[in-house]
Amino acid sequence: MKFYGIKVGWEHATRFQYGFGYSTILKPVHRNRQVYEAGAYREVDTRLRMGHVSAYADYAFYQRGHWEVRMPVQVGLGHGRVVYDDLTNETRTWQKTWYVLYEPAMSVQYRFLTYFAVTAGFGYRLVFRTSESLGEQLTAPIYMLGLRVFTGDLRRDLKE
Repeated sequence: MKFYGIKVGWEHATRFQYGFGYSTILKPVHRNRQVYEAGAYREVDTRLRMGHVSAYADYAFYQRGHWEVRMPVQVGLGHGRVVYDDLTNETRTWQKTWYVLYEPAMSVQYRFLTYFAVTAGFGYRLVFRTSESLGEQLTAPIYMLGLRVFTGDLRRDLKE
């Protein structure tokens, strides 16, 4: 399951960053499941849809030249649901739940062209659901790839 997201944040003393973001599954996860409909069970193609808002903090404990090693931590609240198309082709919800997630990680960042950086990292996503199971293992290792744009530096240089 691949999450895609965007984050907006602020930086203090070049080492500490914090902000908020939104992540979602762009491509729903498909599974065949049995649903009870019109007095009988039938097998349908279900789709998992998820999205969450999060707050994050990120500390750079190593900085040398263009390189940084960072420890990002993210805490979020989201909503997930499993949907299917019924006999009349209307989308129905099979299961839904709210969830809380916690993601500690470690990442490496390489800054280039003054205003940009590429990042890569790994961590672990812990998911605590509030009600029904969505039928998927949501707690799992995570791998991150990203592009950072340093808008504060860009804005400062444009003012000069």
